[in-house]
Amino acid sequence: MMKELMRAAEVAKIALAEDDLKRLQTRFTAYLQWLEPLLEADCAACEPLLFGHGAPIVMREDKAEQCEMKDMGYSAANFEGGYYVVPPIIE
Repeated sequence: MMKELMRAAEVAKIALAEDDLKRLQTRFTAYLQWLEPLLEADCAACEPLLFGHGAPIVMREDKAEQCEMKDMGYSAANFEGGYYVVPPIIE
């Protein structure tokens, strides 16, 4: 397990101290013990789910609607002169 953790850290390009590796090994061992019964479950007769809630997906038709320019600003944090004002991303 220690070898695999060291390899994963190397691939992720992170440096881990020896005590960090030992702590991770303990946590991964506990996780694998928790996961083991789940991996042993026979799911051959189960159909895969696309969505966990099971409710049908209702899609509406996408229609363009007319609206006043002043009404568009109600949904924006900052709307000036008919434009959405967003914070700059490049300084």
